[in-house]
Amino acid sequence: RHQSISVAADAAYVSGDRAVRGLFPEWDVGRNLTFASLAQVSSGGVIKPVAERRLLDRWWNALGIKGNSSDPVLSLSGGTQQKALLARAMAKGAGLLLLEDPTRGVDQATKNDVYDLLRAQAEAGQCVVWYATENEELRNCDRVLVFQGGKIVATLDAEEATEAKILELSFTSETLADRVAAGHGATQ
Repeated sequence: RHQSISVAADAAYVSGDRAVRGLFPEWDVGRNLTFASLAQVSSGGVIKPVAERRLLDRWWNALGIKGNSSDPVLSLSGGTQQKALLARAMAKGAGLLLLEDPTRGVDQATKNDVYDLLRAQAEAGQCVVWYATENEELRNCDRVLVFQGGKIVATLDAEEATEAKILELSFTSETLADRVAAGHGATQ
């Protein structure tokens, strides 16, 4: 809604609450994964099974999803459900990937897989933006925007984004505008 911000690319979104805003619980894993890519796997409104299988295989293997694409999505572990959601978003081929707590409720091995995958997506040119409530996730970012009261109060490079610095900036009464006006810049 901010007039100085525009996005010139398609965006894909992964909800932090996969059970409520992410999965289609009545569908199998394959349909959950390919849903956002219907334009890639269909022609004239008809799904092309070969194209759908190719898309599924690519992302199934890339994310190391366990089980079969015909399995009910709710039969999977939370980590595998999350990987399916990430695969759906990445398969769309959007230039911007928006994530809300992408590793909430998953085991450490899955978290590491997700971090590696997101790093690879960023290195391949996809812009990855995520909202995180776990400080561990911030170690995987190039830049961290610190919010306070719904406003950005600081932008930190990866090296500056320590837990102590983020907490300090999150609870200080000085805003980013105050810091810039005082001549301290966006990052101090």
